[in-house]
Amino acid sequence: MRVRECEGTAIPWHAAPCSGQRITVAAHGVHPSSLHSMVLQGGDGMAKLIREEPPGLAECRKRLVQLVDEVETMTGGLPTSRLVLGGFSQGGITAMDLALHLPPGRTVAAVTVLSGAPIVVDQWGLRLKVHAGLKVFMTHGQSDMVLPFAAAGWLKQLLDAGGATVQYEVHTGGHELAHDTIPKVTNFWAGL
Repeated sequence: MRVRECEGTAIPWHAAPCSGQRITVAAHGVHPSSLHSMVLQGGDGMAKLIREEPPGLAECRKRLVQLVDEVETMTGGLPTSRLVLGGFSQGGITAMDLALHLPPGRTVAAVTVLSGAPIVVDQWGLRLKVHAGLKVFMTHGQSDMVLPFAAAGWLKQLLDAGGATVQYEVHTGGHELAHDTIPKVTNFWAGL
């Protein structure tokens, strides 16, 4: 069997809560109590939360753009169009935010959002126009008690309305990956 040479690079992120401390991803975060409060408030609480900019998000973006620059340099000039950004939970949210806030002309090959949700939806709606045709793989569990399942639907609607090409896979579990998620992700990546 012949193994193909690496033709691209994937940059994954994941953030997990640690005993009540702030969840952070590259210097931006949402306190776990905000997520639980959002669930308890239903649609109204969530609608408010996904429009607010989390503390530190601007600095997070700046640092992650620097990371993408460093990856491109370390790989001998691999263009942004060959990078896949992805993550689980807040990592997926951060990957999507980064992809949408890269400068014009620097659209990534794809974004993988596993059990994620939208944030700063008004900004994302505008930025989708800059990165028209963005390819996205997303999955979410119908029983997710951390980031409600409805959030994934809102993210898909936002992406569809913005002209992204979305493969959306639903599973019956919670805030986790289904048994067949990894093969689906690798098949999606192989088709890029």
